[in-house]
Amino acid sequence: MSSTVEKTIPINQDVQAGKKKEAAELRAAMGLRGTLVVNLVSSPGSGKTSLLEATVRFWDGKHRMAVLVGDIATDRDAQRLAPWVPVQQLTTGGACHLELELVKRGLAMLPDADFEFFFIENIGNLVCPASHDLAEHVRVVYGIEAWCQWLELQRAAYTDPKRVF
Repeated sequence: MSSTVEKTIPINQDVQAGKKKEAAELRAAMGLRGTLVVNLVSSPGSGKTSLLEATVRFWDGKHRMAVLVGDIATDRDAQRLAPWVPVQQLTTGGACHLELELVKRGLAMLPDADFEFFFIENIGNLVCPASHDLAEHVRVVYGIEAWCQWLELQRAAYTDPKRVF
């Protein structure tokens, strides 16, 4: 008869510290460029792409934007947004969330432009994305009400250092 002994070994350090540091550096770099990074998180089928499509159509010619679209397997959402905004598809091949390295690769594939807004449409999952810092300034778990007004307020507050969030 075999007995199993369990022992907890405290490591007293954040195992995500390296990734958090990378995310903080990218967030700071985007901020210096004047770009507000918005990570959009909501349930599958909740209308994230529809909301972004309405946003980019409404702001077409008024604000400079780019989008990364996360999906497990398809690029349909990116195709919907492509007529109005630079967009890159991030296909995870089965993973239920985006990670910073994938976001960095997607960002590198976008045309080098001076974006005011950089949207990350996260995979439709409300559990996993909560633990992954994608260098966003704002993580939005949303309802559709007042989306454009909210974004405009965030942009104004972010770009005016005298304002307090």
